[in-house]
Amino acid sequence: MLRTMTEFSIAFHLHTNSQTKVVNKSLRNLLRTLVREHVGSWDLKLFIAEFLYNSFVNKTTDKSMHEIVYDFRFKQPIDLILMADHYKISEGASSFASHVNELHTEINHKIVKNNANYKLRTNFRKRLKTFNFGDFVMFRFVRNGFP
Repeated sequence: MLRTMTEFSIAFHLHTNSQTKVVNKSLRNLLRTLVREHVGSWDLKLFIAEFLYNSFVNKTTDKSMHEIVYDFRFKQPIDLILMADHYKISEGASSFASHVNELHTEINHKIVKNNANYKLRTNFRKRLKTFNFGDFVMFRFVRNGFP
């Protein structure tokens, strides 16, 4: 009823598409960060990794997996801490936050510039083909990235 489709993968090729490849890489990095030098207890950290991963807000959907599946956002530990009515912002924290924001802006501009250069170089090799009715053409059907 939900129109889900299963895409099987094999042991030596775990990626059914590039999106799965990115998710697997993210999960691998998350587990490495949580486990560090305590490799023998990696299985005890899985529930933390699961909660963290499902709490991340996806850039495309602008929702976390918890929100998509359960239709509400779970409370995070930081949400349970009571904030004082009157608080003072540290100058060091403020300067650090502005530095990080400037760094993120700079990196974002570099990514946009590199993507534009990549697109320009990629599209430079492509030629626009125009066909008229009755022209004979040869094509190869490609399904899911495989011929």
